[in-house]
Amino acid sequence: MTIDRNMDMILAGVFSDTCDFDVNSTIHNEVSPGYENIFVEKFSICNTSTSAVIAQSACNTYNWNGVTYTTSGNYQTAITNASGCDSLITLMLTISNAPTSSSFTQSACQSYNFNGLTITVSGIYTDTLVNAVGCDSVIILNLTINPPTSSALNLTACQSYIFNGQTFSLSGIYIDTLVNSMGCDSIVSLNLTINPVDASASQTGNLLTANTAGASYQWVNCPSFSFIPGATNQLFTALANGDYSVIVTQSSCTDSSACMTVSGVGFAEQEFDLGFSIIPNPTTGILHIYPKKPFENASISLLDVSGKVLIKMEKFNGPSVNLDISHLAKAVYFIEVFENGRKVRSKIVRN
Repeated sequence: MTIDRNMDMILAGVFSDTCDFDVNSTIHNEVSPGYENIFVEKFSICNTSTSAVIAQSACNTYNWNGVTYTTSGNYQTAITNASGCDSLITLMLTISNAPTSSSFTQSACQSYNFNGLTITVSGIYTDTLVNAVGCDSVIILNLTINPPTSSALNLTACQSYIFNGQTFSLSGIYIDTLVNSMGCDSIVSLNLTINPVDASASQTGNLLTANTAGASYQWVNCPSFSFIPGATNQLFTALANGDYSVIVTQSSCTDSSACMTVSGVGFAEQEFDLGFSIIPNPTTGILHIYPKKPFENASISLLDVSGKVLIKMEKFNGPSVNLDISHLAKAVYFIEVFENGRKVRSKIVRN
């Protein structure tokens, strides 16, 4: 072995069989044709060696040059560069053993959007994201889908009905959307029937008439609205001055009329008393009515205290009239005579 002036090393010797003359990782074999052969090999100094540093992070494991690493650290390997010299590679490896997972429970109405996926059925769903250190983050969703609910109401009301703050006075089907106990839509359908009551009344003198036929009636005193016993007909004849109203009930609904004022009743009775006489009064059965002048086309009626007509005689002519009230209960009644456009009344007592 010797060193020349270029500082190259020259090596000489003998070899037999097969010999690898490449000092690098490659193979360069020479085969001896005889028992021993002489060889001379020159080795030059490599002035173009290189190095590099690689920083790498990974989750759980990292494979480098066929080696799997599971621990953070600095790892080196040497390779041959383009000049045939060594190239030292340093791997600065960070292993993050930090995959994460999380789960949450969610309820929704009709559908739910989970990372861009619209879900309409309850169930358990998973998705894999990337966490803050670049590793897998597994998300588990326990989802409950709540459907909307609906209900129908069939209601009957008098005059008007308040449905969720809105007043309806006409029959019809009305729909509103509320929030049910699960926080979803609750659609309520109302089939509403309104039963209006016409409680208006008209007045002709002391004759009061409820304008609605075929209903139930109760005449009352105003303003106390105390019931007048027996005054339950559509027509009511007021026997005393005062204010009156009628309570009308129809289809289970009730309303009352405005109060009407009756006056002048006492004067008519006084006029009758001066022009006619009734014998006997009180009576146990037979009444004799004598006018100052004979009756001419007179209408003579017997009424109870409610104004109900019990006996009526039309177009009567004559000097007197007899009425048999023996079949009536003991009570106060009224004789009413209408003649020549004048109506007068007098009270009698049945003993």
